[in-house]
Amino acid sequence: MTTFRRTACLLLALAVLGGCTTTRGWRYRPGAPHPRSEPVVDASVVIVPFDDARVEELSNTGLLCLVPLALYGTAEIQGLPGDAFPETQALDFSLALTQEVDNFRLFREAFLGRRASEADYAITGTIVSSRIRLRVWTWGLSFVGLLIDVFGAPMFSTWGELVIDLRLVDNATGEVVATHRVDQSDSRWGWIWTGTGGIPYDEFLKEEYGEFVFELEDVLRERRS
Repeated sequence: MTTFRRTACLLLALAVLGGCTTTRGWRYRPGAPHPRSEPVVDASVVIVPFDDARVEELSNTGLLCLVPLALYGTAEIQGLPGDAFPETQALDFSLALTQEVDNFRLFREAFLGRRASEADYAITGTIVSSRIRLRVWTWGLSFVGLLIDVFGAPMFSTWGELVIDLRLVDNATGEVVATHRVDQSDSRWGWIWTGTGGIPYDEFLKEEYGEFVFELEDVLRERRS
């Protein structure tokens, strides 16, 4: 069993014992189609499934929360804890970007493909980090602390980040004509454990992808002029 799976099982078991679980899966919703009738450039673009450069093995001292007098246990994992197969996120993230680029009508055609050479332009990405640091608080009371949230004390604290490097490449010249770094983080305290610990990864991407497509529009118009 991988570190990810062991940690996920531990956190789920603790949440069930504390009686405070809910789920918040991947819920990315792309923006509405742009009303323009013609694309910004008469060219095609392929979005390639992102490369995954995340470090898999991170610290895991989650069981420390069950030691008497220990305030909390900490687990750091890559990917979203609610996902059994975090490797699918590379496809999820790139598919979400494909929808945004296509809806924004920047190119004649925008599609998800396997190879960067399939279109006039290619958008590639590298997932650098989707790290989550979860602390399960038992306030020094070991198993008894799992029930302390009944009296108003939060059971979980979570910090998460999402870092992705994006590039637009002109396949005719090999030139990287635009870059963008998705770099977002957030922290939460809570009584309810969700699949992402409350960290809004879909909202991170929604904001950053929105900025990226506007940046691409400026770059493409400049190259066209």
